[in-house]
Amino acid sequence: MQFSSIERQSSTMKWSRLRVQSRYIFAVLITMVIVMLLTPARSDAQLKEMEIQSFNPENTPIPVFTNYPEKAAIIVRSSITNLQFESNLQIIAELGSPAQGEYILIVDPVVQSIRVSAAGYLTARIPIRGLTPRGVQYYTAEPKNQAITDKGTLVVQTVPEGATLELDGIPGTNISNHTYSDILAQTYILKVSLEDYQTEERLITVEPSRPKIERIELIPTFGYVTISTPNATLYLKDEESETEFRRSYTPSTPLTLDVGTWEYRLERQYFQDQSGTFTVEPGGISRLDVNLEPAYGVLRVESNVRNIRLNSPDNEAPPSNANNQINLENGLRTVVVSAPGYVSKEITVRIGAGQTLVEQVELETVVARDERLRKENLPKGILQVGADVDAEIYVNGELQGTGEVILTLIPDRYD
Repeated sequence: MQFSSIERQSSTMKWSRLRVQSRYIFAVLITMVIVMLLTPARSDAQLKEMEIQSFNPENTPIPVFTNYPEKAAIIVRSSITNLQFESNLQIIAELGSPAQGEYILIVDPVVQSIRVSAAGYLTARIPIRGLTPRGVQYYTAEPKNQAITDKGTLVVQTVPEGATLELDGIPGTNISNHTYSDILAQTYILKVSLEDYQTEERLITVEPSRPKIERIELIPTFGYVTISTPNATLYLKDEESETEFRRSYTPSTPLTLDVGTWEYRLERQYFQDQSGTFTVEPGGISRLDVNLEPAYGVLRVESNVRNIRLNSPDNEAPPSNANNQINLENGLRTVVVSAPGYVSKEITVRIGAGQTLVEQVELETVVARDERLRKENLPKGILQVGADVDAEIYVNGELQGTGEVILTLIPDRYD
C-alpha cells in the first residue's frame, strides 16, 4: 500500500501529538510520586487513641526507694512497648522494662501532669495527685480499639463554687457547679482551677448507665494566722524572699497569708524585739501568742517620805505611773530622789531588762541638815574613854573601839 504525501504528513503530525501527550503524562506521574514521598505516611486522623486508667495491683512488689529517698513512683503497664513520658515538672528516673511494657517513673510527691506518647498514637496524659513520699500509683495505657457511641452525664461540683472547668475533648470552659449532658461515655481528664486554690486534674470515667457525680473540695493556697500581741509592728518574710515587709494586723483577728513557712519579727517601743517562724497550712489557722518583754527595768524606792520624786537624766524608758518607782534603760543609771522640804539624794544602780530593783533611801529634812551643818562647824571637843581591855565602846550606838579610845566630837549630847 502506498501513501500519498498528504497522508504521510498527517501520520507524522499524529505521532508528534502522541509524543507531547506522553511527556505530559510522565511529568504528572513524576509530580504525584514526589508529592506522595513528601507527604507524611499518617495524619492525626489515622493515629490511634490511648486510654489511661488507674488500677490497684495484687501481689505487686513495691519499688525500692533506697536510691531515691522521699520520692514517689508511678508504675505504668501497657501492651504498647517503648512508651515515652514527659512531666510538666521533672521525671527523676525511668526504670522498669520498656521493651516488655513495664514502666517505673520516679518523681517528686507533688501534683503534676505526665504526658504519654508512642509512635502511631495520640498523646495521652496522666494527672498525678495525692502522692506521698515512698508512695506508688498504678496506671494502664492501652489502645482504644472500640468505637464509643454511648452517651452519659457528668456532674461536677466544687467547694467552693465558681471554679473554671476544662474537660479534655469538650471545647470551651464552664464554671462550677456544672452538668455535662449527653457526652460520650469514656474517660476524660478534668482540669479544675480557681484563684487562690490549687489546680486539680483528675481522670473521670463517664458511664452510660448512670450520671457520674464528681465532688471536688479545692485545696486553698492560703491559710490564716492570729496574733495576740497588742500595739506591735509586724514584719514578715516568706521562704523565697530575702527582705522582710511590714504587715498590719488586728490582734486576735485572722490574717490571710499564703501557705508555707514564714519568718516574723514583732517590734514595739520600749520592748525587746521578738522573732521566730510559723507555718501556714492550707485553710488552717495558726496562733502566734508572743509576750513582748520590756527593754527596761524597774527601780522601786522605799523611803521615810511618802511622796518622793524619782528622776534619771538621759533616760528614754517609758514613764511610770507609780510615785515611788521609775523605769530605767539597761545599764548603769543615776537616779535623783527628792521631795519638798527634804534634801535631794543621788543613788547609782545597775539594772537589766525586765529586772525589778528595790532600794532603801533615807531623806533628810532641810532644817535637820542646816542644824547638822551648824553643829559640824562648831569647834570640836575631845572625849577620852577608858575601860577594861576587852570592853567595846559605843557612841550613839556605833562601835568606836575597845579598852581606851580618844574621840573628837562636835558639842552635843551623846549616849
